[in-house]
Amino acid sequence: MQRLPSVGSVPGSTKSKGQEIATCSLTSHFLSHTRTFVEHQHVTPSVSLISAQSAIPSGAVLSSKMMDFPLPTLLPMRLLPVDGNWGSWSTFGACSRSCGGGVQFSERTCDSPYPQHGGSYCLGIHTHYRSCKLSPCNNTNGMTFREEQCAMFNGQTPRGETRIPSDVRWIPQEPLPGHRACSLTCRAIGTRYYFVFRKKVIDGTPCQGEDPAVCVQGLCLTTGCDGRLGSSLQRDRCGKCGGDGSECLFFRGSRIRPRRYGYSHVVKFPAGAVEVRVSQGTPWGRPDAVYLALRRHSARGPYLLNGHHTVTAAPQHLPLKDSGSKVELHYSGVSTSLETINVTGAIPFDFHLELLVSRPRKSKRTTRHLPIARLRYSYAIPLTTTVRKHKQYGLSSWQRHGAVVINNKKTQSESKGKRT
Repeated sequence: MQRLPSVGSVPGSTKSKGQEIATCSLTSHFLSHTRTFVEHQHVTPSVSLISAQSAIPSGAVLSSKMMDFPLPTLLPMRLLPVDGNWGSWSTFGACSRSCGGGVQFSERTCDSPYPQHGGSYCLGIHTHYRSCKLSPCNNTNGMTFREEQCAMFNGQTPRGETRIPSDVRWIPQEPLPGHRACSLTCRAIGTRYYFVFRKKVIDGTPCQGEDPAVCVQGLCLTTGCDGRLGSSLQRDRCGKCGGDGSECLFFRGSRIRPRRYGYSHVVKFPAGAVEVRVSQGTPWGRPDAVYLALRRHSARGPYLLNGHHTVTAAPQHLPLKDSGSKVELHYSGVSTSLETINVTGAIPFDFHLELLVSRPRKSKRTTRHLPIARLRYSYAIPLTTTVRKHKQYGLSSWQRHGAVVINNKKTQSESKGKRT
């Protein structure tokens, strides 16, 4: 029987029979592994390798110099994209606080499957949070949660700082700008030096300001008046969370012109009053020579704000403590066009509101040239407070200032000392 000639062999070739058989074996091995890679990786080759392998005659001996059937050349292969998908939510973790309102988190990852080969990433949020441990704290020693965090650094001085004594005590620096509202910035008592000890306070720490909000991962997030994230509950004009405003007497009044230069008394806010709101500014919204001032306990008591002809330009948040109760007073400062005083909660002692009018230097102006004040105030007295006792706090003075007393169902206007 005549032996078939080698396919694609070239006359005069010097390759031996063993070399040609080895070349054929390596070629078949290459094609076989290439086909397996194609099947498992889902690629689209530019040449059909399977059909190329099936075209080899059975028993033929291949050489590396095939002329009639050249080896296929692989082009760059395109991988099919796989889009990512969210996995299941994890269980909520531990609460950040043991009382007073903390935060706990639940997370999910984009791993079902992971995005591959240019596939799109999962869309949506990857972290859920909720409020927890909302019951008030009992053993706080009269300190806020932010004050407790600053007190942890008592007796510690920043590295390289020699102007602060070794027995230093730290309190929260107030107010803070918006981008640092959730940082642990503390001030050394008796000095003006303050430092940022931590970029983020503990989650659940109340933010500074009048609106209810807590810090979550370094951001201030609004809460309801119940301290719960996502809640829409608000305080009514009586200061009750979720109330309808029917459980108090509401008072409001105004004054357009001050009485004289210097300090002049306006109104007395009795202890127990809630939702105290005061605003003062010109109708054109520009600063003037009239400022708000507050005394505590009596008309001749110590000044709480802007006393002794000295005013405060920066905003202030003052905690008010007396007989265990605690509320916060928020003052806008005199650098704003509309000067405001707002008190959250029931005031623990009497407030006396005054107006301070500064006289221009070397001026001979009389009281006829007093500037416009545009003062407005309002507050509420819970119905649990005896109205007879409340009338002893100078109801006639409110009548002279045009105060309006609003009950839950009827309105009583007071003008010139006569009720209509």
